[in-house]
Amino acid sequence: MARVVNPRSLGPPVIPEPFLFSSLENPRFPGILARLEESPVCQRLPLTSFLILPFQRITRLKMLVENILKRTAQGSEDEDMATKAFNALKELVQECNASVQSMKRTEELIHLSKKIHFEGKIFPLISQARWLVRHGELVELAPLPAAPPAKLKLSSKAVYLHLFNDCLLLSRRKE
Repeated sequence: MARVVNPRSLGPPVIPEPFLFSSLENPRFPGILARLEESPVCQRLPLTSFLILPFQRITRLKMLVENILKRTAQGSEDEDMATKAFNALKELVQECNASVQSMKRTEELIHLSKKIHFEGKIFPLISQARWLVRHGELVELAPLPAAPPAKLKLSSKAVYLHLFNDCLLLSRRKE
């Protein structure tokens, strides 16, 4: 007899990293994922809600220990233990946030590297120590060579600026 289990009681699914990458290339994956996300067993929740659960649990645990600390008698051994637990959880939350930020930055660089093609020397765009600070489009104004000096005409070309923490990259669309 089949047993229905609440997936939240089991914790988040552990998905091996190679599976995630191969599943994105598998044409059946989106259909299977959509069917699972509509299933009552998964409470019609998207995959992302299960993947975010560990972070939510850590932050909730930190808030719980913080409330315990507020209600603990000052100077007691319990307060000392609760303070140590709170500080450890605070550090863990900071590490988690830093890891998420690092992954977002890396994903942004991967996305950008797929769009940019370098001619000649190869520039290693993706690096653990590099992140995109700002990006946007500028218009380059240049005088047209055929125009007489009295009638200055300007040509405009779109130039894309990509400011990283360690360099500035200018790019143009392929013509």
